[in-house]
Amino acid sequence: MKKILSIAVAVLMIAAICVPCFAATIDKTTPEGKGTAQVKTDISAVTDNGTFVVTIPAEMPIPWNTANTDSSKDFTYSVESQLKTGKLIQVDVAQNNANMTSASGATLAYTITGDITAVKTTAPVVAAGTFVKTVTVNVAGAAWANAAIDEYSDTLTFTAQIIDA
Repeated sequence: MKKILSIAVAVLMIAAICVPCFAATIDKTTPEGKGTAQVKTDISAVTDNGTFVVTIPAEMPIPWNTANTDSSKDFTYSVESQLKTGKLIQVDVAQNNANMTSASGATLAYTITGDITAVKTTAPVVAAGTFVKTVTVNVAGAAWANAAIDEYSDTLTFTAQIIDA
């Protein structure tokens, strides 16, 4: 009796873990002998909005005073992304101070212009090299004329975030 009960329980356990399969069948009664199957992506394992990379310059060297005129230097940053539908990347660039500072505490005024405020991609998928933006660093002639020759520096902060389109 125990053997029969053990076999019956084993069969019931196997039947309990079977996952029913849904399948379409084609047989001689199927019109034109054709069936269809739906192919679709499964994004249930995607737990966030996707991925992005913003490539920024690690250092932005500004050539020292050129004939006491305005000095401007352009730098670029780029974005590539693969996001969910309805999402974009927004980039903001901000200068830490209005002045670059030397080790001795001297300052050199500068401004930044260009693609620096609320710059947005135009689609959720951006291929490498297709979204390149420019930041221009300007040091006015008067600022050059009033600064001792030294190494001055400041920090630019690039902020990137995923936003709704």
